[in-house]
Amino acid sequence: MLTKKLQTFEKRDQRLRSNRGEEIRISLNEMPFPTYISDYPELIERLPTLELNRYPTLDDVQKIERLAADYLGCSVERVCLGNGLDDILFRMMLVFRGKKLGVIKPGFPCYAIYARQAGVQVCTARLSTEFELVDATLDNFMMEKPDLIVLAYPNNPTGNCFDREKIELLIKQLPNTVVIIDEAYYDFSGQSLVNLLQEYPDRLAITRTLSKGWGLAGVRIGFMAGPTWLVNSIRDLELPFHFNNFMLLVAEAAFSSTNSLLIEEVVSQREMIASLLKNHSFLKLYTSQSNFFWCKELGSEGWLRERFVNYGIKVKTYPDWPGYYRFSVGTSEENKRLLAALTNIKGV
Repeated sequence: MLTKKLQTFEKRDQRLRSNRGEEIRISLNEMPFPTYISDYPELIERLPTLELNRYPTLDDVQKIERLAADYLGCSVERVCLGNGLDDILFRMMLVFRGKKLGVIKPGFPCYAIYARQAGVQVCTARLSTEFELVDATLDNFMMEKPDLIVLAYPNNPTGNCFDREKIELLIKQLPNTVVIIDEAYYDFSGQSLVNLLQEYPDRLAITRTLSKGWGLAGVRIGFMAGPTWLVNSIRDLELPFHFNNFMLLVAEAAFSSTNSLLIEEVVSQREMIASLLKNHSFLKLYTSQSNFFWCKELGSEGWLRERFVNYGIKVKTYPDWPGYYRFSVGTSEENKRLLAALTNIKGV
């Protein structure tokens, strides 16, 4: 069924995007292939009888939390659910109101945004020139002694998974700090630190989402496994009737299925892009273990931005990192246009 879906969408995508003037959006790290209700037989069967006049019950929410716990291999007492991962992260910041958050640069900017909105002080530690977690990064955190640190794994926007030993060293060196490992892009890397939850039961948490690899960004489903005290504190900050019946139904269907074929296709496209651009004369492409790339323009300043604009390609820019861009792996047709914009360049 998924093979047929992939082939059908690629044909439709080729037809819709044959016009070079149509903008393609590869700026939000979304799954490029659409997910429909028809992809889930369970949804087709149950949606007609979904009672929209009823609020979800606590049992409905706990059912999804049990499925998430089974998926992560931990007890349900250590799992909480969110309307997207940002919901969990923001409530987490409220738990740490008046305290200090540690983040890395370059990293996911929303961590600091949520923190400041919640009244949390923010300190930063820089990665190495090759965007790795190094001793100097750890030393900076050691000096600042934040109450909370959030690391994306793979990192966003650089796309790489940090050295596992460095992350463990960070946890050990800061015994009074809670560390959150944001594994939003786990499906594309296959690398996880979830097995460390048992070693650090009181101060390590893992967050995941169904927005990326599962292609459910439009439904908003996030979940976290962590210390019971933190899980309970985040649950206490839920608004009344925080979740909706449709979201819970989709989550149940997703946890009972697989999206592996589409994930494999994205990874395959990622490796193809990497192989074609690895020796580019005017572009440095960093190794990615996610569904997006971090790159730096070489040569004439601004040529890369101009290329993206001229080819109608919307990518993510970073004012604090001029000359650097992040772009997502798209469909095969989107990737063809991307490669056309970035290859066959003479003397930029």
